[in-house]
Amino acid sequence: YPSLSAYGNLNTMAQRTQLDFLESSFRWLPTAFIGATLSLNLFDGMQRENRIKQEKLGLRKINNAVLNLENQINLEVTSNRSTLLYAISALKIQDKNLELALSVSKTSKLKYEQGVGSNLEVLDAETSLKESQVNYFNALFNALLAKIELDKALGKFNY
Repeated sequence: YPSLSAYGNLNTMAQRTQLDFLESSFRWLPTAFIGATLSLNLFDGMQRENRIKQEKLGLRKINNAVLNLENQINLEVTSNRSTLLYAISALKIQDKNLELALSVSKTSKLKYEQGVGSNLEVLDAETSLKESQVNYFNALFNALLAKIELDKALGKFNY
């Protein structure tokens, strides 16, 4: 921006060779000057244009960071959603395996009680049943964790 400033000075001088400044018979010589300065920047070395370009680049950086964050959130939501779908699918499979192990265990116990099956067959069926239960609970735990991670990615974490 252009600037205008004014200045001035008023004083008197004796200009004598002797030290008789306080005598009233000699005359004092008044001096005064006034002035003004006008400052105009005709060329600023393109500093203003470069500063505007830097600010525009800073704004683009911020917009890119926002876009990057949105992409990261979308990726996390998509990843957690597919993890949850996989965990639910694994849970359904483990549920079917648990039902099958329970059925085999009941059948082997019935066969043993009827005298057709062996004790080893009942023990093996019980072991498979316990293993199926552990697998089912692990799948249930993984499904719950996947649900929590999805809720967290969606911003709905209220647990």
